[in-house]
Amino acid sequence: MSVKSGAPKVSPHQPEPGVCWNWLRGRCWRGRKCYLRHSDLQVCSLHILQPNQFLTKARLPQRQLIQVPPRTVPEIRSSVIYEHIKIKVTEGFEIVEVVTGFETSWVYIGNVPGHVKLENLSNLLKNHGELIDLHMPDPGPTRYVTVKARFASAAEASKVCPSINRLEAFGSILTAKLSLSVNTEVNAHFNDTSVRISWEAPSKTVYVGFSSKKESLEVLEKARCAALGKHILKAAVHTGLPAVSRFNIRLEGVPADTDTAMLKDFFLGSDGVMWGRANYTSNARALNGIQRMMKDSGADVLYFEIMPSPYEAGMMVGWARTATSQDAKKLCKFMHARKPAFTGLTGIDARHVQSLEYSLPVDVYEASKRDIDALAASTRRKGYLNHTSHLYPASVSVRLEAEDIQGLSKLKAELDVILSGELVREKGKVVWDRFLGYIEGQEFIGELQQQHPLVTVRVDKYRKLIRLFGTSTERKAVRMKIVEKVEALRGCQVHTIALDSRMVGYLLNEGMVSLSRELGEDSIRLDLWNRVLTVRGNDHARNAALEAIIRLRRSFRVVSVPVPLQCPVCLDTAASPVTLCCGHSWCRTCLIRYMMTSANQSHFPLTCLGDDAKCKERIPLSLAKFHLSPPEFEAIIEASFSSFVHSRPREFSHCPTPDCPQIYRPLSVGATLQCPSCLVRICASCQTEAHDGFVCLRQDLSERLFEEWRKNNAVKSCPGCKMPIEKTAGCHHVTCTVCSTHLCWVCLAPFLDGSGVYSHMLAMHGSFV
Repeated sequence: MSVKSGAPKVSPHQPEPGVCWNWLRGRCWRGRKCYLRHSDLQVCSLHILQPNQFLTKARLPQRQLIQVPPRTVPEIRSSVIYEHIKIKVTEGFEIVEVVTGFETSWVYIGNVPGHVKLENLSNLLKNHGELIDLHMPDPGPTRYVTVKARFASAAEASKVCPSINRLEAFGSILTAKLSLSVNTEVNAHFNDTSVRISWEAPSKTVYVGFSSKKESLEVLEKARCAALGKHILKAAVHTGLPAVSRFNIRLEGVPADTDTAMLKDFFLGSDGVMWGRANYTSNARALNGIQRMMKDSGADVLYFEIMPSPYEAGMMVGWARTATSQDAKKLCKFMHARKPAFTGLTGIDARHVQSLEYSLPVDVYEASKRDIDALAASTRRKGYLNHTSHLYPASVSVRLEAEDIQGLSKLKAELDVILSGELVREKGKVVWDRFLGYIEGQEFIGELQQQHPLVTVRVDKYRKLIRLFGTSTERKAVRMKIVEKVEALRGCQVHTIALDSRMVGYLLNEGMVSLSRELGEDSIRLDLWNRVLTVRGNDHARNAALEAIIRLRRSFRVVSVPVPLQCPVCLDTAASPVTLCCGHSWCRTCLIRYMMTSANQSHFPLTCLGDDAKCKERIPLSLAKFHLSPPEFEAIIEASFSSFVHSRPREFSHCPTPDCPQIYRPLSVGATLQCPSCLVRICASCQTEAHDGFVCLRQDLSERLFEEWRKNNAVKSCPGCKMPIEKTAGCHHVTCTVCSTHLCWVCLAPFLDGSGVYSHMLAMHGSFV
């Protein structure tokens, strides 16, 4: 009886089988039945078979087992980006929840009669939505109160607000608005319920004469800076009558109780003084009259505060805080431009002021004091804007004021530039080129700072941003030079070179160093997803890159690596291996570069590339946080968030203010939102700035304008999701940021995973660009 086996019979005199070269190349189709030796099989010494004996079987060698980390509950990490947007991110940097800075579950309900019981109001609100909490203040002497109600969610509050606004109940017409200030910055407080009331203090006008022009000008400068009693005077050169001497100055706001002796002590060297008539004399009577007018206005005034002396130009200033913005408007309408007898028939100025108060650390204020003072001087010249600073032991309070949101928004934008730097943009888009993140770019920025020492340039290569600090004139000059440099770089040709898997791996490990040394770091970029090398420069640069790659290909030898130890990126033995829960081991460097490349490619969630990129194991957040620096980690989160928003154009809209990064969810008709960053009020229905009292613009008008823009700018639609795509540079291989469809830009032919794009472009169009 004979025994057959798939392995050859070996006699003691026969040599041991040689190594299988096909196995070394990774292409042996026989597997364990191959008669040649594989290095992962150990063939025992065989002896001549005796009858009824089987061959000794090949067995696996003793090998160190790979330490696969145990699976854990997926981590969900909370983060805040762009100062106001709260997000939750999980494994693979996938965004699972977004709460915009516009969203709040609190609703302010105004014009509620003071006699209404809390239980009755609660029952009314529960008919419109799921009520969680209700705060009703003590009505006191006022007829109406403003109630603060919290609903189950921000979406619930947004739905309830329009249904309650202008609802007739309890004998009154209720008002409702979403809480506008809950999401403002921690170090800033927004207020739109203040009224600035100013009136003349008891004062008179005085004319002072001098024999020399020099003396008159010296006194004029002193009068504008120093206080006389509790007043800072308003001084100007006077010509005409009355003429006290050869050179005269006119002083307004001189305290009513000032006599000639006090004035001559203050203005030494004067030839004479001529007094005007006092407007009135009783300050206490004027204050009582102002407070009486506020009560008669019918507005719900919570408190009234008089600003301490000195009184600039002889004007007293008081601040009234009202319950609602509507109360503030009502108070202004009642008091403004009135000329009562208790102020000597002089006018009262009452203005509804929007204010934003910052609390800055002392060191931050001191570093920016020069620019803040320049901003204060410019706002005083504009008249309707105001700026005040108060120094405290541990912080500095900076208060911005304007009569409308637009004015306050402009003032806030200027202060934000001073505190956070001006973001370099051109035509609304962030200016960036990878050149700025390398040594050559750093040298360029260093030269700029030497030419403009009053400007500080900060380059964030992880977020791809450039910020400028300094005076507006100097910032403008530096910004123009950066924009010119980036435009020149974008004008260079971009060549694309397709690579195979092993060449990508070799470039990651060693080849990119020599290529960068030869062509420049900023001139080449390795695309891991599409496995191509992009070269920026002329044909000489492209040919040099091709020759370098050919030399590299000849220099390395093919060494087969067992699959469990093979890095899925470079296809070589994993160096400093990092093993995922799926069992695939990565080179630490390859894993970091893979994660950092995702910030540019926007492919999320990040998954393992094992099994020819078919493995669905997600990169754990804890692993990413351990191997990445904090700026790198945050940059990938921001890239994932940007990809998440772009893929949901119907769910999210961008704030209409240029350069504002905030987003919001469109709401029903009648809802008004306020941006927590730029403070602009937005109609959430037609997605434009709020237009109180006017109907929303027709949607078809904006769509028609958009279609016209598309035709003029060669914008095409993605064949997968139909989203508009604008191509500014690079080869014709385009990847949609919404649905990740790969396509040929010339004919819009789609490719699911990117394979075949370059062969298609060569065959059908003759080139990649």
